[in-house]
Amino acid sequence: MPQLPNRHRITPAAQARRKTAERGYDATWRKLRLLKLATDPLCAECERKGDVTAAAEVDHIVPMSRGGERLDWANLQSLCKQCHSRKTMREQGRC
Repeated sequence: MPQLPNRHRITPAAQARRKTAERGYDATWRKLRLLKLATDPLCAECERKGDVTAAAEVDHIVPMSRGGERLDWANLQSLCKQCHSRKTMREQGRC
């Protein structure tokens, strides 16, 4: 797939400035997020390490920017804020 010239790409900073609904986090997403947290209330990453931490956020395992499906239950995991921030930093190449 051809890449857009730099002047047409949406930078991560510009992406972050867009409203949440414009990025796909609408009422349907908010309902699914609440259901995921109710179903899986513990952080999946902490659980893999043997820790027990309450999840506060829902993460797309495969980011939407990389083709992950926005509302696919199998592409979602509950994470604590710290694990979600760490994963996002890795995906953006900032650590």
